[in-house]
Amino acid sequence: MDKQALKKHHFWILLGLAAVLIPIVLSGAVWGVGSDADAKKKAIEDKKAALAKQQPKGKDYREKLDQQKAELQQQKIRVWKAAYAPRRG
Repeated sequence: MDKQALKKHHFWILLGLAAVLIPIVLSGAVWGVGSDADAKKKAIEDKKAALAKQQPKGKDYREKLDQQKAELQQQKIRVWKAAYAPRRG
């Protein structure tokens, strides 16, 4: 084809290409991405089911945990002081 004919019919040429390529791209998006979306949706549903099965901790458990944290903090301070004392001397 000569350049004049391409310039004259470029709309129809591009329309024909679009008619072929658009369904190919859309089918790739539907089947290619669809399986990934299903896998991620299943992972989210599994996580939600696992969270629904868990039992919340009671108030006494949280209080004991706070006591344990305080004891550990005091022990950490004692260890740091014991480790720092020889260095000062």
